[in-house]
Formats: sequence, structure tokens, C-alpha cells
Amino acid sequence: MLGWLSNQQQIPSAVHSRLSRAHARVGDVRHLKMFRESDIRDNDGTRIPATEKVALRAMWVVEFYTPPDMETMARRLQEVDEMAPSATFTKGYEDWFRAARKDGGGGWIRLPDFARPGWSAFGRDQIFGTLPEGAVRANCALFGVTHGISALVVRFDYEDDFAEGYGELLREDQGKRLEPLKNGFSLVGPSSLKKRKVKSWRKARVKEASDWVSANFPGHFSRAGEHLPSVHLITTAERVPWESEPTGDGMGGYEVLEAGYTVWPYWQCSTLTSLRVQIASDIGPYLRNDLEGVLVCASRESDLLSGEPVGVGSDYSSSVGHAMHGMEENLSNLTIRWGLDSYVARLGKQVADVRDRATAISSIATYGAFVDLRNKLLVTGIESQLVAKEIVTFCESRRWLGEGSEYNQVLTRFYLDAGRQPVNLHAGLAKRIIEESRRISQVEKEIRELVSAAADLTNAAYGIRLQAVVLWLTVVSVVVAVIALLVAN
Repeated sequence: MLGWLSNQQQIPSAVHSRLSRAHARVGDVRHLKMFRESDIRDNDGTRIPATEKVALRAMWVVEFYTPPDMETMARRLQEVDEMAPSATFTKGYEDWFRAARKDGGGGWIRLPDFARPGWSAFGRDQIFGTLPEGAVRANCALFGVTHGISALVVRFDYEDDFAEGYGELLREDQGKRLEPLKNGFSLVGPSSLKKRKVKSWRKARVKEASDWVSANFPGHFSRAGEHLPSVHLITTAERVPWESEPTGDGMGGYEVLEAGYTVWPYWQCSTLTSLRVQIASDIGPYLRNDLEGVLVCASRESDLLSGEPVGVGSDYSSSVGHAMHGMEENLSNLTIRWGLDSYVARLGKQVADVRDRATAISSIATYGAFVDLRNKLLVTGIESQLVAKEIVTFCESRRWLGEGSEYNQVLTRFYLDAGRQPVNLHAGLAKRIIEESRRISQVEKEIRELVSAAADLTNAAYGIRLQAVVLWLTVVSVVVAVIALLVAN
């Protein structure tokens, strides 16, 4: 009946629209009952084995300090100096920060740990305070990158129960549900609901980490209101992440958690071969474009702990913490280089935004609009002409490759069959950064030329308009003078 009514064209449009939506809803409710049994299959397909533990053990984030951020960071480091325990072996963070900038970078210094009240590690200086949810410690290190760029790398260690809660997200069964659309309803199944849940959980961790750094050590990304580039360490108990071929059961669940089979290539650490690295947006459709600026490190936990002492007591939330301490410098250096790649990528978006604004303002051609655009170009110019050039110089130097570990690309069969050649991670990032930086510099130069020409034309137009006004004033003045003479005579 509803279907027949909704198809009658004589019915008023408002009533017809309501009937159509009602008809669609009834149809979807029928489908909901019809496919209820498939929920069991969908839930099973996205559940990891009962003996498996997939955990987000730690997260590294990086904040950069360019010329506009230097003085703010120096004052904050002076405050940390005063807050640090009196028994600390290292102080003078502000002095080191300024000296590293003059020296052109190359060194690093460890700041005191920020720890959750009640948690302690032997032999480490700590400042107790609020941390992101589930984190027990924030390990902070300050790096001098170039004359104009410094970097703060913060590693957040998560307690075991919270870290392993990442994999537990898939154990809770979901049921199909109707979600409203503009002209009807959509039937959403358990697999899609679980994917959303994983995305939301991961994005919340990135936001919390970014907010913590913004509140304590604000820099370039904080000033722009953007989340920080990050590196996530995911561990498994049984499955080796990103096997080249799908094997075993529960692959759907592993894939949703970024630890399953993938056709995308990944990189393998040369000194710790169990550690694999992949860009989040390349892992698959589940997290594509949802976790921009995220690099994922993954390993089977037993492989990661190979050769490491297992019972380290209360110094770490788990034995994985000891392994992370051993590879801290390795992953901190990787985080900085990944952060610079994200920095340049976001700078490209800023330049594109300025270009759009320049195009719009050129048609408006008002003094206020040009002043606003000039200020925006000044900041963008510092970023693109000065900072980006220093990043390119750093990429082309020996320091870019660092010391110790390399990350060599492992190609899956899909790429091997296509004839693709493996690319070193550091070399690939450097190439991408250099090409994008040069493109940004060229675009920014073209924008300046466009705005300068538009401003000159606008000034010329105002000049002609002003000359016309002055001419009329001159004519009026002469007429008044003549009349005055005639009256006087």
C-alpha cells in the first residue's frame, strides 16, 4: 500500500516525500529482520582469536619549533628547569635550546619524564601530572634539527590493560542498525560499525596526545590548531603483522586493527628485523584518509622482546617498555623525519589556501583585503622560503640517513609482479620532501608576483581616481576664486 501511494504523482510533493521515506523505512526494517542471522557471520569475521592480544603499546608524536615559536618554547623550557627535581643530572634546557639553534642542530637532550601520579621508574627524573587516558609516562627529548628548526619528540607509554584494550574493541558483538540518510535509511552491518569504533579509538589517542603537547610545549602544529604527526607501535601475541599472504582465521579482525594481510609494501628495520613500518593511509581502505600523518610500526611481541630481559619489575608497565627504551633513539629519529614529511605536506595545503585567497582578493581589490593577505603571505613566506629550504638542506645532508638502523622496503607479490623496485624509507621520504618543498617555493613565488601585480594595479586605479577628484576640486577652486574677484570688483 505504501509503495503504491508513494508512486502516485498526483499526491502533493510534501506528502509524497513522507510516504517515500516511510516506504523505504518499512522495506529496510524487513531487510533488517531478513539479514539478522548474518550478524553472527559478520561478527565472527571481524573477531581476532581468543588467545590473541593486539595492543597499541606506545605512541611517538613530534612538534616543531620554527622562528615564530622559539621564544615561547624557550620560556617554557625555563619553567621546566624550575620544575625538574633538584637531583637531576641535566639542567639548563633553555640554554641548550638556544645554543643548538646557533650551532645548526645535530644534538639532542633528554627532558624530565612526565609521569602519572603513583607511577615511577628507577633512576629517571620525573614531573608528576595529568597525562592522556591510559598513558603512564611521557618520555620527552628535544632535538636540534637545523638553525631554524628544533623538534620535541614525546613517547607516550600505555599501561598494559589499556594498550590491549585496542584489540578488545573487536570482541564486542555489533548488530545491524538503520541510519538515516537524506532520502531514506542505510543498513549498517557489524563489520562497518567495528571499523568505525577502531577509527574513533585511534583518532582519540592522537587528539589526546596532541592536546597534551599543545598545553605543555606548544609549537608550529599547535599554533596551526592541527594534530601532531605520530608513530604508533602495535604489537601482536601470535600473528606476524602484514604477512605477504593471508593465512589462518580471523584475518578480517587483524586487518581492521592494522595487523593483518595487506597488498601494500612495508619497510623492515635492519637492526631489529621483527619491526615493520607502514604509512597508515597505505594499509588499506579501513583507515585511509582517516589517520593522516600516522606511521604505523608493528611487531609480534615475542620477536620484539627477543634478547631482552622479561621481568623488569615496576620500572615499566610491561616488558615491552624495556624493549622500547632500547630502540628509543631509532624511533625518535624516524619520528622526526616522518614529522618533517607531514610538515611539508601540510605546508603545501597552506600555500594552496593562500593561492585561493589571493585569487578571491584580487577580484575584491580593497586595501584591507590586501593587508590581510600580506600578513598571511609573510608567515607562509617564512615557512616556505626559509624553513622549507632548511628542511631540503637537511634531507640532502649525511645527517638525514642518521646512524644505525635503516628501513628497507619489502614488496608484496602484487608489486613484484608489477616490476616495482624497493625504496629505502629514509631515501623515499627525502625525495618526496625535496620535490614538494621546491614545488611549494615556486607556487609561493608565483602567488607573490600575482598579488604584487594586483596590488600595483589597484594602487594605480586608486591614483587615477584620486587625480580625478583633485581635478574637480581644482576646477571648483578656480570657479570660486573667479566669483570672489568679480564680487570684489
